Amino acid sequence: MILTVPITGKLISYDPETKIGVGSDDSPVKPLDFNKLLPEGCDFKWEAVVYDYEEGMVIVEITFAKKVTVTEWDKTKDPPEPLAWRKESDTEFYKRQASTEKIIRDTFEDKTADEFYEITKEPRLEMP
Repeated sequence: MILTVPITGKLISYDPETKIGVGSDDSPVKPLDFNKLLPEGCDFKWEAVVYDYEEGMVIVEITFAKKVTVTEWDKTKDPPEPLAWRKESDTEFYKRQASTEKIIRDTFEDKTADEFYEITKEPRLEMP
């Protein structure tokens, strides 16, 4: 799943010709916090693919993986080690993925960057 998400943070340098920017250590450039935008339980991994500093947006790729739950621990070890685990079935995985994708689509559909900044209370990207 691909999304375009507003970004926050501060650039300390930016070259408009190459479109390369360097972020600040104090305020790293990143997408807005998904935890502030989506309900609890939306489990996925994301990776920033392309930053557009001039527009203040980033293209994010969202991926899903099967959940693994430890069902039995060897408590004689310090720290305890897993003895048995259960991997999510294909049906459970695809159902959870479809449900989470719907929540994400519903959250991001027809909203402006201004609305996302208002929800998260995060500042817009600072350009040099």
